[in-house]
Amino acid sequence: MRKGILLIIGVFLTFFNSLLSQAPAPASFTSGTSTYTVPAGYIADLRVQVWGGGGGTTTGGSGARNGGGGGGYAEFTYLGVSGPITISLTVGVGGNNSDGGTSTFNGPGGTLSATGGGRGNATSGGSGGTGSGPVGTNINSGGNGGARTANMAGGGGGGAGGPSGAGNVGGAASGNTGGAGGASAGGGAGGKGENQDANPQNPGNGISPGGGAGGLGDNRGAVSGGSGMSADGGGGQIVVTPMNILPVTLIDFSVKNYDSQNHLYWSTASETNNDHFSIERSSDGRNFSVISRVEGAGNSSSRLDYRYSDQSPLPDVSYYRLKQTDYDGKFEYSSIVAVRDDAAKGHADVRYRPAQHELHIATPLAAYTISISDMSGKIVRTTSGYADGDLQLSVADLTPGMYVAIINGQTGTTNYRFSKL
Repeated sequence: MRKGILLIIGVFLTFFNSLLSQAPAPASFTSGTSTYTVPAGYIADLRVQVWGGGGGTTTGGSGARNGGGGGGYAEFTYLGVSGPITISLTVGVGGNNSDGGTSTFNGPGGTLSATGGGRGNATSGGSGGTGSGPVGTNINSGGNGGARTANMAGGGGGGAGGPSGAGNVGGAASGNTGGAGGASAGGGAGGKGENQDANPQNPGNGISPGGGAGGLGDNRGAVSGGSGMSADGGGGQIVVTPMNILPVTLIDFSVKNYDSQNHLYWSTASETNNDHFSIERSSDGRNFSVISRVEGAGNSSSRLDYRYSDQSPLPDVSYYRLKQTDYDGKFEYSSIVAVRDDAAKGHADVRYRPAQHELHIATPLAAYTISISDMSGKIVRTTSGYADGDLQLSVADLTPGMYVAIINGQTGTTNYRFSKL
């Protein structure tokens, strides 16, 4: 143990949070409106795949119909989604004598959506759906509905877009033979167009997710007494796959100065193969050195709280970070926190709370101005006002990276470097 450093380790179970929520799990949604949740205590990347519903085909007393369009496809990976967060989503329905429905996933940082295929009718095949989303979204369109042969057979439905590319166009009818359904690229295939014959069968429904419906054949109206039957497009789908779930979930890390010591506090919501934490300290927020080590719990599914006291803090400002190391040697760093010692009176005591994505400023600032700059010196945020006590400033909208908060008050100026996760 380094001279002048008193280690106080308090690790205990917090009874009101003794049962951790289930970790984020893969999920598939095939209808309606629903939600996907990343529970408190977890951070994960979310790969989201969205298919729109396939287009249907119209009914009619006479005249063949063109095929319905395949649903569009969109895929995006949301990085570092931190719980607790509940994300709303809607799955588009397959068209029934109508266009296919749009599927949407309202993820943090931007909505991911895939439109449904268009309805096939006597004039034209339904258009394939497309997609939209945040920058970097993979978008593949559905195939257009296949062409009919006039007054004879129906066109095939377009295939849905998918992760490997756009859906194929539905097959064109040939004479009295209905067109084949278009192949998909990882979604649902289009339905087959109806033949023209004396004993007509229903045109093929689109396959889920997102296949367009096959078109009606001409004889349907005559046999059905002028009330032809339509086919349905395949329903949409949303698939969520969590990845890179952190083995040790740090839900709080803070530091306070009192009695001429700096006291560090941190908590984990869960731990997997956690060997130890290294406590690192710096005078400038860039160059860190290890000052002590705290043993981890190994494996835990309950909240654990830790405490460490630095009896000999650096003059003025001390910056701290944690290095969490697994048994296999893999490691991750926490955000950086900082505090002034008691000798530096008249300055703001600033802490970054990563779980809440906010700066906590504890000082009677009265009138104040706060500017936040990135590491190039560009000011990305400025706010001012009046506070007679603690102040919380949200930084949730900042892009992850290093920043400096410059706090100007009646008692002086404080510069605080922090790492936005």
